[in-house]
Amino acid sequence: MQPDWGGINGFLESVGLPTNSWLSRPSTSLNSVALILIWRDAGYYMVLFMTALLAVPQDYYEARASTVLVGFSSFCGSPGR
Repeated sequence: MQPDWGGINGFLESVGLPTNSWLSRPSTSLNSVALILIWRDAGYYMVLFMTALLAVPQDYYEARASTVLVGFSSFCGSPGR
């Protein structure tokens, strides 16, 4: 985010694109800060989400699978009903 030696500006300069003063321009400062905050917190929320998924009992997955199969077979009109 530094206008002279930041990582993003270094990359832009290496590929021949113009650099930007990300935090000092009003048109890009809010988006830059929002992107940094999202990047900072994304890992935390992924861990919470994965923990919640792992806490679901196996019985729920088995019940859902049998319900989906019954619904799918009745939808397709398979014989044996």
